[in-house]
Amino acid sequence: MLNSLFKFYLLPFEFPFSTFAAMEHIIYNVTVSLDPSIEQDWVNWMRTVHIPDVMATGCFLESRMSKMNNEEEGACTYAMTYVAYSQNHLEDYQSNHAGRLQVEHKGKYEGRFAAFRSTLNVIQHFTHEER
Repeated sequence: MLNSLFKFYLLPFEFPFSTFAAMEHIIYNVTVSLDPSIEQDWVNWMRTVHIPDVMATGCFLESRMSKMNNEEEGACTYAMTYVAYSQNHLEDYQSNHAGRLQVEHKGKYEGRFAAFRSTLNVIQHFTHEER
């Protein structure tokens, strides 16, 4: 019953991990802590300018903007999660687009944010099927 509710996407495990990872999507996560005084302007700019510009590079399948829960009072932290088509697409983004986009962000909000970037290899994807 449980297996009928979920789709499992796996590559055969006989692939070496490096080959396996290269064939899967890569998550590129950017966590940004903001000065609360710029939150509304920043969220609007991210939604209408920055994230659309990142997606227009053609390097990412999808993106999500999330606000962190359970923060200390006055804290303001967001995570932008982008799903790259492949490691090559992420490398293209980092080599040819990220610098320009980060300079635009820094120029607009310099001194009022701190950013942390990380990448993750997707090794398995689960989805829920509608009944």
